Amino acid sequence: MSSLLAPLQDLLRPVLGQIEKLWARVDLTPVIRWGTVAQASPLRVTLDGDAVPLPLTPQTALPSLRVGDRVLCVEQHRRVIVIQAAGLRETRALPGVQYVNGAASFLITGGAGSWQAGLALTITPEAAMWVDVEASAMVAASTNQTTVNYTMIGVNISGGLSLSPDAPPDGLTPVAHWTPFTFATGVVGMKTPVKRVLLPGGVPTTFTFYARRSAVPAAGSNVANYSQIQVRPVRWA
Repeated sequence: MSSLLAPLQDLLRPVLGQIEKLWARVDLTPVIRWGTVAQASPLRVTLDGDAVPLPLTPQTALPSLRVGDRVLCVEQHRRVIVIQAAGLRETRALPGVQYVNGAASFLITGGAGSWQAGLALTITPEAAMWVDVEASAMVAASTNQTTVNYTMIGVNISGGLSLSPDAPPDGLTPVAHWTPFTFATGVVGMKTPVKRVLLPGGVPTTFTFYARRSAVPAAGSNVANYSQIQVRPVRWA
């Protein structure tokens, strides 16, 4: 029987060889597939249609991939490369730090509980973005050196969202340390705690430096010179 099949096998051998070469070429052909990030570090991706994540870490140049992100992958010869993520968060560069400086001389004349506005900075992010906000100033207490009172500073955020000068970032009950103060008669440097807030995309948000003084004495003024507001982008939302 084998002798009878030998001529047929000789005829099929070139055909089978061509089929084997075609399969090898198909194996090397890149295939585009969508997937979902199952683990951020080390990176693990579950390709659509698969029940479990890939056993090996895919290669990627995208920063800050998070669990649940939808990603576009190239699969070639049992290797996977993540080339894009859904949306723009991973591929768009963050803007630089933005800041504004106030005047060298800023007098506070209102009574206690009355915030006095100073310099302001308005930002309109192209997409929702987390930022760290901080205000600072060179501060002294009353110009009347014999009177004990305080100077307090804070930063108000309004427009895209609303936070008063003494409000913590989560919007809960105001805490004194969010608006630092000094009783010093000499000029000292002072900074507010950092507020990390989520700015909505395409909506102007205004950051305003505020200061206030105690009501004793009723007349007079305090100082909060060289005020500054810094807004540091952290990541896209």
